[in-house]
Amino acid sequence: MFKVTYDQQQQDHKPAPENLEARQWLKETKFDLFVHWGLYSCLGDGEWMKIIKASRIKYSTIKISTEHIWTTNFD
Repeated sequence: MFKVTYDQQQQDHKPAPENLEARQWLKETKFDLFVHWGLYSCLGDGEWMKIIKASRIKYSTIKISTEHIWTTNFD
């Protein structure tokens, strides 16, 4: 059995001025939006399913269809 360890000190990161300006603009607008289009976001699994299963909502009352999920229209 072998154990390999690799230690490296974290590099200092200095964001570009454009990034700092964009961050400030987002902070001032007080509007955030997070969109996740990964495979994990497909219907049928995820944290929201755990919530539904733990709640009193019957799963049969929720109609879930993945037929409309196509990746051909995404960049």
